Amino acid sequence: MQRDHYFDAGVVQQVTHNLNIGVDSFYRYSRQLIDEGQFGQAVIFTPFNYSQGRLWGVELSSAYHHGPWNTYLNVSRGQEQALKVTSGEYNFNQAELNYIANNSVYTDHSQRVTGAAGVSYRFHDTTLGIDSIYQDGLRSGFANTDKLTPYLQLDLSATQALHLGGFGELDLRAAVLNVLDRQYEIRDGSGIGVFAPQYGPRVGAYFGIAKPFRL
Repeated sequence: MQRDHYFDAGVVQQVTHNLNIGVDSFYRYSRQLIDEGQFGQAVIFTPFNYSQGRLWGVELSSAYHHGPWNTYLNVSRGQEQALKVTSGEYNFNQAELNYIANNSVYTDHSQRVTGAAGVSYRFHDTTLGIDSIYQDGLRSGFANTDKLTPYLQLDLSATQALHLGGFGELDLRAAVLNVLDRQYEIRDGSGIGVFAPQYGPRVGAYFGIAKPFRL
C-alpha cells in the first residue's frame, strides 16, 4: 500500500488590474510508490511498486487580459525519482533490477520542463487564438537514464458566435492542431516498463457546433 507525505505551498499576486502572476511548489515523499508499466507482448498497463519515491515541482503561471486580448504563460520544473522495485520483479530483467536496487532512477513519466502559452483576440463575435505546448521529453533507455528530444506544438483556433433570435446563440468552432506538422515521439519504446513507441498527433483540422444553454 502506498503511503505519502505531501507538502504544497503557493501564492497568486494580482500585479495590476489586468495581470495575475502565481507560483506553486510541492514535494511528495512516498513509500511503496505505485507505478505502471507496459510489459510483455500484450501492451497493457501492469502495476508494480518501488520501495520509495520522491517527487517535487515548481510552477510559474501568469494571465493577462486587456480589452479583447487574453494571454497566458505557464512554466513548470519538476522530477520524480524512485528506488528499488518491490513487486512485479518478474517483469524486469536482472540488470535493471540490480541497477534500480542501488540507484535512484527517474520514473518513466518524469519530465524536467514543461510549458504552455497562448493568446486570443476577440473582435465582435469572433475569437481567434493560438496556443503552444513545450515538453522537455520523457525518459528513455536503460533504467530511464536517457531522455527523448524536446518538442514544441502550435495550435490555432477560431470561434464564431451566431445570434439566431428566438433560437438563442450558436457557436461555430474550428481548430488546427500541430499546425506546423512537427513529427515527434512521446515515447520511443525504451525505458522502464515501456515496450511500445507513441507519437504526437500530425496536423489535423477539427470543426464543431455548440449550443449554450443558460438557466
